Amino acid sequence: GPCSHRVIGCKARCSAANSSPVLAVAHDGRMKTDVKKFLLAAISLLVATPASAAPICTDILYIADNNVAAVQGDDFVARFDAETGGYLGKLVSPGTPDLSGARGLIFDTQAGPNSNLLVVSQSPLLSTNGAVLVFDRIDGTQLAPLVPSTAPDGPFAPQGIVLGPHNIVYVADIGLPASGINGRVTLWHARTGAYLGDLDPNGFTGEVYRPRGLV
Repeated sequence: GPCSHRVIGCKARCSAANSSPVLAVAHDGRMKTDVKKFLLAAISLLVATPASAAPICTDILYIADNNVAAVQGDDFVARFDAETGGYLGKLVSPGTPDLSGARGLIFDTQAGPNSNLLVVSQSPLLSTNGAVLVFDRIDGTQLAPLVPSTAPDGPFAPQGIVLGPHNIVYVADIGLPASGINGRVTLWHARTGAYLGDLDPNGFTGEVYRPRGLV
């Protein structure tokens, strides 16, 4: 006889890759023959859901603000509504330890739903190397750094950061211009913080090598 299909659960949620609401349907795994009836049943559950219970999906813009020319410790990470430009408050507040000269920032999206915010701290007013700091993506709690300033192979003055395939984080380090030390692009494991080496700059023909932004 014909196979039957029943909807067990249906809900709207925000996708991690795309903040637009998407339909998530759980079913009992049996083969269905009437696609139209199945979709109508799923949609009817959404329509019946009160508006107050509908999810709010907002694209958020994160901006690292640094005040290296004035007071050390005045850096922060602010949030804005990407559509309206409305200010949504600070995720990372001024006075956060080790956050000095905040530059590039990314979300570790390869960590799945537990992705955290990675922020490059150049530390221009400190007597230490720069660092890659980690913050909880929800409440901004400071977590253990991915690359601490004490790392033996850590960057002198990091600025740009990007997440590549295979859990590799690339960090642009401008080096120490006053000491004649050229910059480099360092590689780190996004899960463990292990140093994976540098990109080879031998093909660069300029007099100085000061990488900054990465894409």
